[in-house]
Amino acid sequence: MKVREGYGFTLTELKQAGIKRREARGLGIKVDYRRRNLSEEGLKANVDRLNDYKARIIVFPRRTRRSVLLKKEGKEDDTGKDKRFTRSDAPVKQVDPNTYTRSAVPLPAPAHEPPRAITAEDRSVNAYQALRTAWQWEKDANKRIQAAKKTDE
Repeated sequence: MKVREGYGFTLTELKQAGIKRREARGLGIKVDYRRRNLSEEGLKANVDRLNDYKARIIVFPRRTRRSVLLKKEGKEDDTGKDKRFTRSDAPVKQVDPNTYTRSAVPLPAPAHEPPRAITAEDRSVNAYQALRTAWQWEKDANKRIQAAKKTDE
């Protein structure tokens, strides 16, 4: 899977990560409504990225009606401390700053194959011819199926 920066996350990825599409914009997550997921591997990788981001982010809630009323009356909350700014005890995953991009959700580090010497077998293979043959085979698949049905009858 080629790793590259895109325009945003798909609605399917957001849904699997448990983020609503309008909520995503408020959290700084870009949403691309036109993009589709072509592979399960890419979908899972992006959902994991979103879940990591959700674990690291701190969202300060807007002022609630209760806090406004308590402040107006000069009273404190029942517990005596403000619970709005406490964080969960979930461990924060350390992220390599070299994998960060423009977005707040980092890309995974690409896995590169080490260079190797070109063998005689590699030189003998004609990649263009192999691709053309495979393309033509797929194109003529329906004709082969129809011919096989005629011979069966």
